Amino acid sequence: MRNKEFSFYSQPPATGEDYVQKLPQTKRARFLRKSSWRAVFVIAILVLAASLIALGTITVSYFQGQQKYGKLAQNFELTDDLSTMTVNWSALRAINPDVVAWVYVPNTNINYPVVRGKDNDYYLSHDFEGEEGWLATFGTIFMDYRDVPNWKDDAYYFYGHHMNDGSMFAAVAQMADQGTFDNARIVYLLTPQGNFRLRSFALIHCDADYALVQITFPEKEQMQAYVQEQINASIVNPGTIPAARDISKVFCLATCDNYSVGRYALFAYIEETTVPDITSDKPRTNTSKRAEISDRMVDDDGSAEVVGSERYKDLVGDEGDAAAQTGDSGDSGNANNATGTGNAGNAPGADGTADE
Repeated sequence: MRNKEFSFYSQPPATGEDYVQKLPQTKRARFLRKSSWRAVFVIAILVLAASLIALGTITVSYFQGQQKYGKLAQNFELTDDLSTMTVNWSALRAINPDVVAWVYVPNTNINYPVVRGKDNDYYLSHDFEGEEGWLATFGTIFMDYRDVPNWKDDAYYFYGHHMNDGSMFAAVAQMADQGTFDNARIVYLLTPQGNFRLRSFALIHCDADYALVQITFPEKEQMQAYVQEQINASIVNPGTIPAARDISKVFCLATCDNYSVGRYALFAYIEETTVPDITSDKPRTNTSKRAEISDRMVDDDGSAEVVGSERYKDLVGDEGDAAAQTGDSGDSGNANNATGTGNAGNAPGADGTADE
């Protein structure tokens, strides 16, 4: 008995692969199934944990953005009279001297300060307070850096992210629904020089490389053709609007389409303004070429898409320095604008009337 016990305990227990191989076939199969399910279960737990962390990060980022911009909205006072709508420009400039306007669209979440940077990249990833990172993924609403905020250019362009929580310029994409578009036709643009009440006349959906931007036009007829081009391309029915020849200045709000590489662009004309002088004092021979929105537009998932490697060389030169343009910009002071000197790209011809 002692020898048997000694013989039994002298054999080390089988482990690992040896243990599995020595199991009967049915037990071996059962053991392997259990091991596989354990591995799947562990992987599922890890994926769930990572997803919860990512969701929590996004939720905190959205909450942080809503809190920040909600606090900034206290500097904006809405009234029934365009002339008495006010913005505390001193308070906003103390936070960010790049502020040039405030944009508000009734019946949407659009109610934000507007900045103008040195390029069309910086404010994609920096909030109004200049912060960058996972808590600032919403960026800031910004004006195209080639526009001059004296409101004498032919066209003005404003960009914002399409956030999944409906903030920033997500409402622009939502206007692809006719009912949503009809319920949000008015755009208020408040500036240090005065205020604008705008009315939308077209919403287009274009490719990322579509030459959307043209700040100035060499001839009024080319401006008219550009306006008619947007009216013809509208994906919603604007109803009764002025003829293209009667729209002397356009304002565009643009955002990404989160489901494709395209863009949504909302165009509006001036219905009323308190800005004393918005007539261009530039000779029409000093005009800009049509260009894409930006070299880089960041979607809500944080991915970046490079658009156009030339980086507006026609507009800002090989060194990227904008040509100086003098203009009276009121409280904002004089600004620089990249205008270039080339001829504008021709848009499709227009008969001067809008589709109704």
